[in-house]
Amino acid sequence: ISPQGDRVALQIDTGENDIWVLDLARGVRTRLTFGPVANTFPVWSPDGKWIAYYSLRKGQPTLCRKLADGSGAEEILLTDDQMILPTDWSRDGKTLLYQRGPMGGPHEIWGLPVQDERKPWMVLPSGEIGRLSPDGHWLAYVSDESGAPEVYVVAFGGGQGKWQVSP
Repeated sequence: ISPQGDRVALQIDTGENDIWVLDLARGVRTRLTFGPVANTFPVWSPDGKWIAYYSLRKGQPTLCRKLADGSGAEEILLTDDQMILPTDWSRDGKTLLYQRGPMGGPHEIWGLPVQDERKPWMVLPSGEIGRLSPDGHWLAYVSDESGAPEVYVVAFGGGQGKWQVSP
């Protein structure tokens, strides 16, 4: 659901998965991607302007983004030799969070600046599905370091402590 709550980003299988945006008030869908490979895991930017997503371009896992209104060209943000799935954006819209790792795990959580140099940086050496709190100060994520998948919270951008919040 978009940050404004008026649109939904969907992946729809039309032979290959593609990203669509559904305008809830008008009931109109806009197609953002057009194959020829699967485009999945759409994530809204905090201002609702962009949608980041995973794609498999030329056999390489790729993070892309496109304007949510469907205008303009797709922008390739990063390619990697590992699976890379977008999970969230920083509240200022400058960093895209994603999980990285082989199919089936283990995974790491990384940050990618979407402006300027775009040099990825590791946020956590173990974890997946990283999501930021509304104020951007806390990062919730899933890890199986205890032997079972559990949800943990850490300070985002530094700080000490880690709290398991799932039973």
